[in-house]
Amino acid sequence: MALCRYQRQIASLCLLCAATGWQGVTIANAAQAAKPLPSTFNVTIGHALLCLDAIDPAYFFSYLLQQYGPPYQHVGGAWWFKTPNTKLWQVQLTAIMVSDNDATLQFIAAETEVSTDKLAAAIRTDSGLIFKPGNSGVYPLLVSNTGSIIAWENTKSKIYCAKDRRLFNK
Repeated sequence: MALCRYQRQIASLCLLCAATGWQGVTIANAAQAAKPLPSTFNVTIGHALLCLDAIDPAYFFSYLLQQYGPPYQHVGGAWWFKTPNTKLWQVQLTAIMVSDNDATLQFIAAETEVSTDKLAAAIRTDSGLIFKPGNSGVYPLLVSNTGSIIAWENTKSKIYCAKDRRLFNK
């Protein structure tokens, strides 16, 4: 049975974890191994988060794996990557998440410790994209006309772009 590129990446990650006993690849080690950001980071990750580009979880998993090393957790249908010393739109990111192969949605998301309003203002200053209130629930959302969403949860803002996988797998 042929493995898709995403499955090969996961298999490589599993082999790396097994070879090091996972103890050798700790969150701290992965964070210290972070490389300087490539010149294309703002466009590659930023445009995807703003729903200005295609969402290809396999591509983003590989990109983030090369940049930050193995993800530090797999929760909620997503691989989570710590993002030390990473700024996007002049805002410090704490993590980037990319959907796994089983998630109904294909998505990429980023987490930061600034408020939703500050994140939206930073994006507007940098890219001109405007976010407007999307709902007035317990956790209000800000939504752009491209479909990107900023949400507040506990003490962190998350920005994401999500697309229904079924639209692309026909």
